[in-house]
Amino acid sequence: MAAHFQAGLQALQSGQYVRAIDEYKAVLLLDPARVEAHVNLGLAYHSLREYELAVAEFDKALRENPSIPGASLFAGIDYLKLGLSATAIAPLEAALRVQPSNREAKRVLAACYLDQDEYRNAAEQFRSLSSLESDQAEALYVLGRSYLDLVQHLADRLSQRHQNTAWANRLAGDLVGESLRLADATKLYRRALALDPSQPEVHASLGKIYLVLGKLEAAEEQFQSALKLDPQNEQALLGLAEIHLVNGVPRAALVNIERIWQIYPPFLRHQPGFPSMKLRPEWLHKLATDLEGVEDTPAKRFLIFSLSSVAGEEEKVRTQVARVEHDFATWQEKHKRRAEALADPCGWHEYSACVDRLKSAKEQTVSSSLILGKALFSLRNDSAAADTFAEVLSKDQHNVAAMYWLARAYKQLADRLATRLIEQFPDSARAHQFRAESSLLRESYDDAINEYQASIRLRSSDPEMLEELSEVYLHKKLFTEADRELKKAIELDPTRARSLYLLGRSRLSQHRDRESVPYLQQALRMQPGLLEAHAALGQAYMRLKQPIRAVPELERAAAIDSHGNLYYLLYVAYRNLGKNDLARKALARSRELRKGLVAEHQASTTEIFEDEIH
Repeated sequence: MAAHFQAGLQALQSGQYVRAIDEYKAVLLLDPARVEAHVNLGLAYHSLREYELAVAEFDKALRENPSIPGASLFAGIDYLKLGLSATAIAPLEAALRVQPSNREAKRVLAACYLDQDEYRNAAEQFRSLSSLESDQAEALYVLGRSYLDLVQHLADRLSQRHQNTAWANRLAGDLVGESLRLADATKLYRRALALDPSQPEVHASLGKIYLVLGKLEAAEEQFQSALKLDPQNEQALLGLAEIHLVNGVPRAALVNIERIWQIYPPFLRHQPGFPSMKLRPEWLHKLATDLEGVEDTPAKRFLIFSLSSVAGEEEKVRTQVARVEHDFATWQEKHKRRAEALADPCGWHEYSACVDRLKSAKEQTVSSSLILGKALFSLRNDSAAADTFAEVLSKDQHNVAAMYWLARAYKQLADRLATRLIEQFPDSARAHQFRAESSLLRESYDDAINEYQASIRLRSSDPEMLEELSEVYLHKKLFTEADRELKKAIELDPTRARSLYLLGRSRLSQHRDRESVPYLQQALRMQPGLLEAHAALGQAYMRLKQPIRAVPELERAAAIDSHGNLYYLLYVAYRNLGKNDLARKALARSRELRKGLVAEHQASTTEIFEDEIH
């Protein structure tokens, strides 16, 4: 038995996994309870991507000794690869009890929590991972990217499960609007309002988009609609103030600023781009001059400061900034007594008093928790806001409002970390990578390529960066360049399933279908749950006229079909195989999805036409 065990160990260490399996099986025939043999046999199976066989051995070892960190870790990893994230959580938590700083266990556990929609637990693991980084730039980037992963997950959940809700369209509008795709944002906000016209924030957001587009009448209409629903809406009041400035009526703008000052002045501190519209310096100077005869108030000082900042009048800015900061500090001291006297501080946008009132309540309902989270979000206490919204979702996983606000809180956290990264480490590899990702959001692909290349020069051993660059090349149909970067990524990390999938997709895009198959098969051996690879492999098999091999791949990938294309391929495959009932069902589902797309296109066309009228 000792000889077999030693031979198995040597085979495992030298990469001879099949031989290792034979040796450890021999050990277990002699001693079925030998824990180390089960662990090492599991590792051999893991190395051969035989994940089901691997977890069976790890589970046997853990029944004998639950505190083996290696067995717990690899059991969790392999359960996740098999798409069993719920089952993976327990062994990963056990691994961390033994090794609290194990980064891989934390990373995989975060992915499992995320897959199970346990957002608070996922965020906790992401923060813990970031705290282990000694490189501060890396820590900022990793945590910011993790928050963006949470945002993307929530956006996907909303679009997949709650597509026809105002909240799903509102979040999509927010995200594309921030990436400067203003026409798309306009359509999404209008769609959200068609589904639910009672959300003042959506009216204000749409008004802001119209303002940027220079459609002042349409913008004013939306801001007024927002104020009818919520007279305290700061964004709508600020939007109207900007319209008055564009129209050359600074005193009317001042009235709106005064109103915001009465409601919640800190809102103004987070509007560094106000006024956002491009105004000539001489026009800005005229606006400031027109205010000279008006009584000196905090609102006036803020407006003069904002106009001077945009005009680039540095001396005037320096003289005003201290006074404006003093005004904010004075307000902070005085407003608390007023807020405490209000019967409904939340309705009056007295956010601090609202938080205190709700936290002191004996019982929190879902409704009051949402109000609490929104108040914390407005106070820019994003971590506490996120925890509050995540707690709502733990009780009501289909609460679309909580999903929306949780995504907004995580996005705000990510934005803050990105700002810190750029300010503190502007020439770091991660800063270049962040700028590349920002360029992608704006669809500025050449800028993204330049930034990725700059990042790779500083961090050439990072396969993820090479992978991301390759995806930009694929988008531009630069297949030679994409393949070059993907091969570099695989040389650095031969286990990267996504890189292998992208190599297969590259071949498929070039109609080199037979060449794509080995890459896609290898990607799925490493990550069986990679649905995009199943879809691509099914498509490759259909092109190669192998419907019997295509069907199981397309069936696995059907969950991600939003256009009806995969179901249509399934229809063709079933028909070729004589499975007529299944073919009819697949065709019906394909038509259903395509019909939804046509309706969406028609709605978008109508929205564009109406938008042009505005």
